[in-house]
Amino acid sequence: MKTKISQLLIIVFTVLLFIIGCKKNNNNDDNVMPPYSETGAKMLAFKANGAVWKYERYLSFMASLVVSLNNKGSFYVSASKKDGSIIQFSIPEGVNDTGIYLLDIKINKDIYTYFRWENQSWKYYSLDSTHTGFIQINKLDTIKRIVAGKFEINMIGKNDEEMKITEGQFDISY
Repeated sequence: MKTKISQLLIIVFTVLLFIIGCKKNNNNDDNVMPPYSETGAKMLAFKANGAVWKYERYLSFMASLVVSLNNKGSFYVSASKKDGSIIQFSIPEGVNDTGIYLLDIKINKDIYTYFRWENQSWKYYSLDSTHTGFIQINKLDTIKRIVAGKFEINMIGKNDEEMKITEGQFDISY
């Protein structure tokens, strides 16, 4: 009987040590940019006026990360978070390979970006003739359906408030 109790205590003690000793490795720190990748990791992140913004998957009637790339080279990305903030950018044509694509309405009036930031009392930002950006596509794999790259965008809101999107990166399977 003492042997069974001793064995049971050893098992319970071992399990408790295991549970207490396990430390959660949280790589999802809200203030840290994720590492850049090109694997289809379903990641989109950037700094908005210096603050880290990362796409969050959440339950909704709408997808929280959408990518569209068709055979005519139309490229569209939309990413959102639980707090309601959202970023969208679109190039209506010509995205057929890796390279740098300008977000400049002087070049093509149908190019657009849009950013709504919950942190800023639902302020909206977009492009104008002096606020531009770029998308650099580093991987475009139409067989594995992966698109990855980087972006930077300067946008303007009402009352001439500027929004600088820097260190933008995406790695998305579509």
